[in-house]
Amino acid sequence: MVMLAAIALAVARNARQWTAAFAIAFGVWDIVFYVCLQLLLGWPASLLTWDILFLIPVPWVGPVMAPVLVLLVMIAAGIWCLWREAANRSVQAGAWNAAGVLLGALVIILSFTLDYRNIMAGGVPRPFHWEVSGLGIVIGATSYWQAARRNDRIE
Repeated sequence: MVMLAAIALAVARNARQWTAAFAIAFGVWDIVFYVCLQLLLGWPASLLTWDILFLIPVPWVGPVMAPVLVLLVMIAAGIWCLWREAANRSVQAGAWNAAGVLLGALVIILSFTLDYRNIMAGGVPRPFHWEVSGLGIVIGATSYWQAARRNDRIE
């Protein structure tokens, strides 16, 4: 994480650019990690193969496709932010937009942790909660998009 933060710091001129660059670097790194695992080890067998993402404070589990979708949204948002910065049309999220992005992230985390008791008991993962994960992505992405649109109307 420190390495990714340093890469973002090297290309950023402000906190907004750093956040965008970090989102891009983290997303690309994690997707490349999955691709390398597949090429070198043959894992995951498919995008629907289950993965343990984190173990703290409880196990976060889900099919590989779920975090990849989140990573793609992070990369897209980071690229959009840097593109807007280059065009002098920065995205400046208000408190409600920031709260929406945070809420979206928490809902996504919830989708990965809903089955933690079963996993901790040694059980096989139950069907993934795509609807919860999708809701989190929609909440976060919509909040971010609304911030950008609001800034377009102000300019």
